Amino acid sequence: MFSVTLDKTKKMLTIQLPLEKPRISASGKTLLIGSTHGLRTGEAMHRGQPVVVVANAFVYPEPEPNTSARKPKRRSKPRSSGRGELKGRTALVVG
Repeated sequence: MFSVTLDKTKKMLTIQLPLEKPRISASGKTLLIGSTHGLRTGEAMHRGQPVVVVANAFVYPEPEPNTSARKPKRRSKPRSSGRGELKGRTALVVG
């Protein structure tokens, strides 16, 4: 159950969301644990207007443990000197 309370004396707005089973967010970067699922109008009023809230509570997932051994480095290919060399080809000059 979603609820919003407004305490004018303490100048505090409190939002309560039910705790949800963690699920992957749309971006895949976080785990969503609570949400209003869009705009929600609470029962709280401010200056005669209903308070509208959107809220998302999330956590960052724990990094996966590194279970594999260190991967060997890939050997890089020899680089061209950039002087018009032909790699593995013979140039034919006709003249």
